[in-house]
Amino acid sequence: ATLRQRACSELLRQAAMASGLLASDDPVPQAGAMSEAASAAIEALLDHELHLPEPSEEACRRHHAAHAARYAVGERVHARHVLFAVTPGVEVTELRRRAEACLLDLRCQAPGSEDRFPAVAASTSNCPSGAEGGDLGWLTAADCAPEFARELFGQPEVGVLPRLVHSRFGLHVVEVLAREPGVVPAFEAVHAAARGWDPISANFLMPAWVKSHWPKYVEGCERAGRPADAANWRVAKSIFVARDAETAKAYATDPDGPYAFYYRSLFTKLKRNGRIELFKTRRDQPDDEVTLESICEKLVIYGTPDSVADQILAFQEETGSFGTLLYAGKDWKDRELGRQSMILMAEKVMPLVNAGTSRRSTAK
Repeated sequence: ATLRQRACSELLRQAAMASGLLASDDPVPQAGAMSEAASAAIEALLDHELHLPEPSEEACRRHHAAHAARYAVGERVHARHVLFAVTPGVEVTELRRRAEACLLDLRCQAPGSEDRFPAVAASTSNCPSGAEGGDLGWLTAADCAPEFARELFGQPEVGVLPRLVHSRFGLHVVEVLAREPGVVPAFEAVHAAARGWDPISANFLMPAWVKSHWPKYVEGCERAGRPADAANWRVAKSIFVARDAETAKAYATDPDGPYAFYYRSLFTKLKRNGRIELFKTRRDQPDDEVTLESICEKLVIYGTPDSVADQILAFQEETGSFGTLLYAGKDWKDRELGRQSMILMAEKVMPLVNAGTSRRSTAK
């Protein structure tokens, strides 16, 4: 994969030279790291050569007709569940094995046999609803965590779902007892939504600007008659996780490391083009206060799993709840540390974040 990436980058670099966007004496990349001029030339080449076609109204109407349930307003679902909670220290592999065994058991009940779901929920579920046989009552999408709502709404299924439902709280065995369909707005009311536009907040934006995205998205949805679902809001962050704080700081703040390289490249280009305000924390901030160090300090989350989880929760508290956290990729200067960071993120950080989000939701 690394060789393929380098080969593609070199072909693009040569194409930029052939187009006159890059000097012919541009230095050959060393260990895959090309010059800043080459990176800028490749971006200019792609901007000039790539033209994304705008979908026709006919194509949008076909999409709307094929996915009408996705735009339904007021849909309700009567469901019950068994929750296998993912908490700090839990062995996820074993938890998944138990959850899958429970799912198989409940789906294999013979028609007409005794309903065993309430008893299983009462004895197994980590949710307080277990005392009620797992019954969650009638739900709307707004009543659920976004990732849970995605699995329940806009679907035709009734009965025990044939898959585990993953949420910030853990793994769920879910049974849909009944559905009440919502009202599907006319195509004209959801034209923008029919194009498949959903918000992604970039990892190079200050938290203050990320915070402004969701209210604006809600305004747009209201104008289009589309329900605003936080499950559709994805937020990217630059993150590095290590087993100890010293390693995390050394790698994430290394002036020659991948994080500094990424933001130095952006900072240089934006400053040259008079768009430095993107990295300001307030609109009246003087230009000379915006430095590479201040940018990295605000935009790179790094540390041990506990520290990174706390920083993500603090960031979410500042920006508001969103459906998906995108772990923004960076070049691996140290392959093992880069790989370990992603593993720690999945196995250590996210259970802590999910538990913190769960406590916050309960408190509200």
